[in-house]
Amino acid sequence: MTALSLFNDLTDLKNAAKKFPTTELLTELLTLVGHDVVLAKRNNFSVYWTVSQARDVIDHIIDLVDKTAIDPNPSWADLGAQHWQDFDTYTERLLWMEDFLLKFALTAEREALVSNFPNGQGVQEDVEFIKNWKIARTELKQLFLDLSSPGYLSNGATHADIQAIHKRDDIMLLKSVNLRLKGTTVTGQAQANLLELTTKFDTILQSLATASDEVLVYSIQFAMGIDIFVNAQDPKVVARLQDADLWTLAKAGVDLVEQNASVQQLENAWNDFIASLCRNVLLPNGYKDLLRLLSTIKRPYYSQSVGLVRACQKLGVGFNANKSLSIQLLETAVDHARNALTAAATVTYDHRVATFSDTTTATTFTTAENSIKACSVAYNKNNTFEQDMIAARTTDADRLTRLSARFVKGNQNITSGAAVDLTITLPAGGSHEYSVDSNLTLHAVLWKEAALEASPTLIENMRSKGYFHHTGDSTPLDLRASINTLPDSGGKKTVTLAIS
Repeated sequence: MTALSLFNDLTDLKNAAKKFPTTELLTELLTLVGHDVVLAKRNNFSVYWTVSQARDVIDHIIDLVDKTAIDPNPSWADLGAQHWQDFDTYTERLLWMEDFLLKFALTAEREALVSNFPNGQGVQEDVEFIKNWKIARTELKQLFLDLSSPGYLSNGATHADIQAIHKRDDIMLLKSVNLRLKGTTVTGQAQANLLELTTKFDTILQSLATASDEVLVYSIQFAMGIDIFVNAQDPKVVARLQDADLWTLAKAGVDLVEQNASVQQLENAWNDFIASLCRNVLLPNGYKDLLRLLSTIKRPYYSQSVGLVRACQKLGVGFNANKSLSIQLLETAVDHARNALTAAATVTYDHRVATFSDTTTATTFTTAENSIKACSVAYNKNNTFEQDMIAARTTDADRLTRLSARFVKGNQNITSGAAVDLTITLPAGGSHEYSVDSNLTLHAVLWKEAALEASPTLIENMRSKGYFHHTGDSTPLDLRASINTLPDSGGKKTVTLAIS
């Protein structure tokens, strides 16, 4: 029986036995990102493909190093033109791949840690989740371009290949959000409105393979925005579930997605929907600057920056609820927070070093915290801001320590579940048998099954149209489901593979 290990499939080097000091960091970086990619909660196929391509490039680099590692005392005849060509090739690619993997390591870690969906704790935070998802998606697209541009990829792979894979991941994300919406129960007319929208998303999903990137992004945005609405815990938002005007805005936006409307039309519809959704969560004018700056913050001050922004948001809500409070105190707090974030965005640090300090930036944060505390006292906000900022500083310090330790002390462990036997019934008849970690998801299994297809065309077809369902029930399963959730049959986990 074949043992299925996604980590090994993605990171095992054909040239692992050929060890050279010059390629040691490359192999460590590959292992590092491999651990995070296995734990990825979104963009699964995209990051799997990226790591597998990086592995193939590293294998080629090791091959070239091996070819040039000739006798330590060569004759001039030994140093032929091919040796020098191999030398030029591997030295150029080695540094390029190191730089790429260093950037990708941060992205891979984020994809392993981030939530799948907005958490429903606060509308503004959830709207920011969507904004940050969009920013992260743009960063990921740039990484894919960086990876493919030099022309070093294996098997003739191109930027178009990863674009197609990333698009499938986006479509899978939309499917997951729509499944979540279908599983949400609301009351009254809201249930009929929600059913109408999930049906529209089913229709949209049928046409997204040929839709523009912008339409795909806005379809996900609207699905997540509606998810915020129907799964909100904020009583002010829950009270609006029967608000016909808000549902009308949601439907108008989804209709525009279905019509492949222009980016400007989609953006206007999105802004109208979100403005209405956040109608009772008003913010100070300077808050928009804080949100923009937050996306530029580097690791040493990230959690502290989030703490400042959230505190300003709470003070802004307090002011809008009682306009007799001092606007000057609020504006000072926001201005000082903006200064702190601006300083934090310019710091330079080495992620291999576990400690970091910058007196100038630390001073701006102290000033911002003091201003926020003064405003909190005046607004009679007995919150936990001081304790939250202490915790944020600890979190930032711990994160730097973790990042450094991952290079110095080894890799993050993958939590393994019990090994179980898995039987996959195939579309054309027959089956595949695996011994598999029960914590793996169906994403990993579909990736493996597609890799067994005979041609790139069949592989792509399987990854774009393949899905799993229970025997006797053709309803597609969520690919995020783990193996341990599958039914047992004769002591084995079972599932049926199909192609739509």
